[in-house]
Amino acid sequence: MLEVLHDDKGNIKAVCDYLIVNKEKALDDEGYWMIIEEIEINPEYRNNGMLWAIIKTLLVKFPDVEICSFKRLAKYPNRVMRTYNRKQFELLIKGGRDGFKWKE
Repeated sequence: MLEVLHDDKGNIKAVCDYLIVNKEKALDDEGYWMIIEEIEINPEYRNNGMLWAIIKTLLVKFPDVEICSFKRLAKYPNRVMRTYNRKQFELLIKGGRDGFKWKE
């Protein structure tokens, strides 16, 4: 699936290619695992929190997701896939400071 964030003028700020799968590893919008294949951020919006903005958007859109993994093979071809659980992601997104909660 594809998630696209736009600015107020309609320009693309960021694009994310992702999958949501269930325990049988079949595509399922109500699945528990999100696999982020690639994220591309417009150079004008880099280094200002766009990565976390797009991830927050996805986490709010899919509240049943418990685990999130990053591949990002285009940017990091030799890196092992990174996997985070919900609590780890809330900490990464600074949930303690801005009150972000993945799921109420």
